Amino acid sequence: MPITRTPPEIPPDVGQQFADKMRQFHAEYSPLKRDEIAADTRHPVLEHMPKVLSYG
Repeated sequence: MPITRTPPEIPPDVGQQFADKMRQFHAEYSPLKRDEIAADTRHPVLEHMPKVLSYG
């Protein structure tokens, strides 16, 4: 039985913010600032990701 997944429905403005932040990330030389950009970018995207079910 194949596993079917639906793609996450990320609003266009959140997707655009993600793309802008990733450009900033790749243009930054400081590892500390890159970590800060990555952390700030992750949170809004995760809000729109599907929740994972735990089997246990």
